[in-house]
Amino acid sequence: MKPVLFYIGSVPVYSYVVFMNLAFVAALTYAWSEAKRQRLDLVYVAELVLVLYIFGLLGARLLYVIVAWEDFSGEFFKLFKIWKGGLVFYGGLIGAVIAGVAYILLRKLDLWKWTDLMAPAAMISLAVGRIGCLLNGCCYGKTAEGLPWGIVYPPDHPSLKLGMGQAKVHPTPLYSSISALLIFGFLLYLLRRKKRDGQVFWSMVLAYGVARFVIEFFRGDFRGQVPYIGLSTSQFISVMAVMLAAGFLVRLHFKGRWAAASGGAS
Repeated sequence: MKPVLFYIGSVPVYSYVVFMNLAFVAALTYAWSEAKRQRLDLVYVAELVLVLYIFGLLGARLLYVIVAWEDFSGEFFKLFKIWKGGLVFYGGLIGAVIAGVAYILLRKLDLWKWTDLMAPAAMISLAVGRIGCLLNGCCYGKTAEGLPWGIVYPPDHPSLKLGMGQAKVHPTPLYSSISALLIFGFLLYLLRRKKRDGQVFWSMVLAYGVARFVIEFFRGDFRGQVPYIGLSTSQFISVMAVMLAAGFLVRLHFKGRWAAASGGAS
């Protein structure tokens, strides 16, 4: 755990902020390279990645504030202290999708071709950004005594229950980072073999939804809970996202078959 990476004079440089910016660079680097391969307009790529980054941050922060509102009551300026953690990826995804779609439509670009381009960018960004979570000490896991890869936080860390002393916990930010990296690799493979535009984006939503649903069982921090069904906020969104993505993927699959059958008949 290293919330402050180093100091420039007396000014702290926070690991969370550093890795958020590295996540942006990773997303832009990938998107730029892939857009060149597809011979897409690179100016639009740079603009779109910036739009996704800004509104992704806003959405991620907004959902966190909604879920953990009690932590912010009476402390207005705490809303802006994102260097201390407090972002929810689903909020970021929703914010980025809304802003991204608006940008794509405004520029009159091909919606599904461009969302397919940006889907892997979201995953490589998450893979890099979660390292910031690990160093910051947020998004921590449940107690995991005896786990060979478990990590131990400092005595003042909130993961350590009163009277239990220091204990190993699941390194859930690493779980998220590794799963995002695996999804990124899968999406790259799919991007070059897809049969219809939209498959990559909806495959990302489905794969991430499944991964996030599972990882949530190992999280130990407060993430909000949906009444009566015993799921965290992110698990509930995961269920909705997986169902929505599965529906669109099935639709795309049969749409492709219908188009092929129609073409063959003519």
